[in-house]
Amino acid sequence: MTTLVIFMQKFGQYLQDKRIGTEKQRQYYVRWMQSYIEYCNRLHNDSASQAYVDPFIIKLSASCPDWQVEQTKDAIRLYLYYKKESNPVLPRPKTGTDSIWADSIHQMVNAMRLRHLSYRTEQTYLNWMRQFYRYVKGAVPKGLDTRHVTDFLTYLALERKVSASTPAVLIEQGTSESLS
Repeated sequence: MTTLVIFMQKFGQYLQDKRIGTEKQRQYYVRWMQSYIEYCNRLHNDSASQAYVDPFIIKLSASCPDWQVEQTKDAIRLYLYYKKESNPVLPRPKTGTDSIWADSIHQMVNAMRLRHLSYRTEQTYLNWMRQFYRYVKGAVPKGLDTRHVTDFLTYLALERKVSASTPAVLIEQGTSESLS
């Protein structure tokens, strides 16, 4: 068996272990990922990465219905998360980031108080911010982008079984101001 086939089997097993979709959906996720990886290898001589998603989706949109394009986007998102989790390379926290995060949290608290949010809401948002901080291993807030937020929400949905809308409120109302 080729390496790609073996890796796709492991990806399919991961989807099954996490109880993602039905058996039929998992088979399609694996097929879409094989197509994406072959596209990356053929045109870019590179393994599947986030960088080639948009060109692949545009190409796919020309010949596939919208629901298949959305299914492919889901498959790629799940695969990239799986790839990261199965081979994590975790950067060590940089010195001085704790004070930067403390400043960000202070800015977030000020923004929430300007909006007259309840104390309980403030504490909930701060709890989500602490969890996000732990998830990104204390990386500098200025270096974070939407990919980090998407990975965090995916982690919460898949690993912690939290509804994606729950922490999304934090992202929508709080972190855009405190991380900018």
